[in-house]
Amino acid sequence: MIKVIVFDFDGVLVDSNRLKHEAWFKLFPPKEVSNALIADVLVKVKATRYDILREIFRRLGKSEGEIESLVARYADKYNEIVQSGISSMGLNAGAEKTLLDLKAKFSLYLNSATPEDALAQTINRLEIRNYFKKIYGQSEPRSKEINLQKIINEENVLPSEVLVVGDGQDDLGAAKALGCLFIGVTNNWNKWHGEEFLTVSNLPELMDSIKKL
Repeated sequence: MIKVIVFDFDGVLVDSNRLKHEAWFKLFPPKEVSNALIADVLVKVKATRYDILREIFRRLGKSEGEIESLVARYADKYNEIVQSGISSMGLNAGAEKTLLDLKAKFSLYLNSATPEDALAQTINRLEIRNYFKKIYGQSEPRSKEINLQKIINEENVLPSEVLVVGDGQDDLGAAKALGCLFIGVTNNWNKWHGEEFLTVSNLPELMDSIKKL
């Protein structure tokens, strides 16, 4: 019996994967940083926004003494672009109604790879914090798996009583590693089709899919 549902954020509640990707190319003037350099870094660095920025500045020949202050400044600029875009975009269709319906039956959590401060800012702007018992973002050395284990411990439930809803391999991997249930949200980024796990194309489909678990 499911008692807890843990949501990813990007690509699940908000269609923000493309927005966050495109934000990198708006961050720097093309004359200062080529789109080709940014694209190559995004392919090769699959970590935090801070790690991506560090690699960009290393490739630009910045000294180690300069890099951290540049990373902090440009991370703030990147966050401003993303926050503005998500605020304009809003939640995916039917997402808020789904959260309202699910909150009446389950304990809801957020577990995102977005840095925790930036995630909290987004959640507050979208005015959906009240749907979740707690939100977890990325914060060294925490990972989605570590956050998921913390949720299991806090709720004092069995992993089999926890459902993870996500659109990425990190969501699926964390659920598998801890023995939780999983439902994937399909989109143009993951291209999931005919997978070994249940999938939905939008959140309003979630309630019917939960009944199949």
